[in-house]
Amino acid sequence: MIEGAELDSIVELAVEAADRALLVTMGLFRDPDLGVESKAYRSYVTAADKEAELAIRHLVAQERPGDGIIGEEWAEVDSTTGVTWTLDPIDGTMSFVHGVPGWSTLIGIEDDEGPLVGVIDVPAIGQRAVAARGRGCKVDGRDARVSAKTDLTEATILTSGMLDYWTPDALDRVLTSGAIVRTWADGGWGYVLLAEGRIDAMADMQLNEWDYAASLVVVPEAGGAIAVAPDSGVATVAASNGHLQDQLLDTIFGPSPR
Repeated sequence: MIEGAELDSIVELAVEAADRALLVTMGLFRDPDLGVESKAYRSYVTAADKEAELAIRHLVAQERPGDGIIGEEWAEVDSTTGVTWTLDPIDGTMSFVHGVPGWSTLIGIEDDEGPLVGVIDVPAIGQRAVAARGRGCKVDGRDARVSAKTDLTEATILTSGMLDYWTPDALDRVLTSGAIVRTWADGGWGYVLLAEGRIDAMADMQLNEWDYAASLVVVPEAGGAIAVAPDSGVATVAASNGHLQDQLLDTIFGPSPR
């Protein structure tokens, strides 16, 4: 298990990695000459995505050779240390290419015991969540804590905005749950808002591992709960302040005996 000074150094390296990615992404954000390529249905990649991920990869290879790396834009590197970094250089590329500031850089790190460190950086808004296993979560250096809501009908649920990714039944249940449902979360930023207690739940469908790896540390370390349900290579992710988790899961997946 990684702890103590080694965990300190990994957290510091993850923060430095976010700083290096920020230099790339903010240097190209709202650049009129930014090239945009289509990868798949409503999925885009830019020079900023590729260069930011490379900046993090080079830093990790230099400081922790042997660590594994899983990233959205480049090939997987196997781990020989038991530590793996999972990277999404720009979560919310759709927003990035349209000049909307809610995109984020996601860095999730795991060891043989599971999720270890999570960093969600939202540089255009000026927010950064940093969390480590057993050490809590901080947003912009301040302790972050989820909300205390206990009734879903009084809660605010966010999703990343791609409502056509939702199954019709799940979308109907969430829209008729009585909760306020909004779509301005834009990926990683929504999980920062959840960690801060500004919203009460976050739900997304058809996510890849790099979309949620950082949140697996950020949300629990802020006192919340997060569930990942894989399906055909992607996953549905449901996160809340913890008090609402059973209600949220019933809303998304349908009622089940507990």
